[in-house]
Amino acid sequence: MNAMNEHAESEQRIPTAIPARPVALRVQPAFIPQELKKVRQWVVWRYEYRKGKWTKPPYRAVAKERLPAAVDDPSTWDTFGAALTIFQEVSGYDGIGFVLTANDPFMGVDLDHVVDAKTGVMETWAEQIVARMPGYWELSPSQTGLRHIRRGVLPPDSRRRKGNVEMYCEGRYMTITGFTLGGWVDGAL
Repeated sequence: MNAMNEHAESEQRIPTAIPARPVALRVQPAFIPQELKKVRQWVVWRYEYRKGKWTKPPYRAVAKERLPAAVDDPSTWDTFGAALTIFQEVSGYDGIGFVLTANDPFMGVDLDHVVDAKTGVMETWAEQIVARMPGYWELSPSQTGLRHIRRGVLPPDSRRRKGNVEMYCEGRYMTITGFTLGGWVDGAL
């Protein structure tokens, strides 16, 4: 092994610093749609550092243990009230989330990295999507993304992700903040 290879190998072993744990936008329960609150598909979540990035895995809304929730296992979901209570009363959770399933009428749109968290300025292309899809839009926990939940389904062969846009109608959960974009009044999704 030559000196160049030894140097390259040693550089790969040097641990990098973990970025600061994100701080989630505080949940605004009063502004979350009643139609979603009625469905027993709620979980809690927390930031965890995995594979070099901060993730938001879902957990069951139970007080005694931190148990993972699964988007394909309804026995791991709970009511809105239970999830909100656990989030508010048990330390270590960063928010609540809603599970999208094939058995409900909802779909979600996730626009990543479209809002400047310091200025609140939204990317022009994201503003155009919001204008074309009226209804419930909210800021993501990071304050840099947008979430949209509405009634609807996706065509079976449609792309679910393109660039910073993701769309789901099952097999995912969406973090929910209740921090709505201007003017939404609770009503039909």
